[in-house]
Amino acid sequence: MTRKAAVLTDDLERTKNKLEDKQNTINQLEENNQSLNNKCEKLLEDKDTEVVRLTSLNSQIKESNELTVEEHAKLKNQVEEKHNEILRLTILIEEMKAQNLSSIEQQELVRKLLEEKQNEIVQLRANIDEIQTTTADQSEQLKQTIEILKESQIIDQQLIEQANKE
Repeated sequence: MTRKAAVLTDDLERTKNKLEDKQNTINQLEENNQSLNNKCEKLLEDKDTEVVRLTSLNSQIKESNELTVEEHAKLKNQVEEKHNEILRLTILIEEMKAQNLSSIEQQELVRKLLEEKQNEIVQLRANIDEIQTTTADQSEQLKQTIEILKESQIIDQQLIEQANKE
């Protein structure tokens, strides 16, 4: 019976050691899990902050783009007005020729006005070109912002899936 008791005591001791090892493993896994959860929470907070920042940037770009479009429309109207003025002045020149008005001073005045209006149109067209370039740049920034948001979402999903697997 003593030998049986010794064997049972050894078995009990081995079982206790195994249980202790299992409990240590469980404790280690719980610590690892908590650490991973903390990292995921921090990553999620960082990504939320990034989304807020990118959303704000996106709104600013949209607002700027809207203002640029409005300015473009105004300049386009001004070009149209100047073009109409040039047509009116051209008609005036033709009428003066038809009436055989040879007043050099009047013709010179009309020519100067015509040149001024043409110069204004050139300037307005340059402004329109600049606005179109700005609009294209802002559209590219908006596309990049959207791409960053998409990539961020994919990374977040992968990290969440990885954390869930672990």
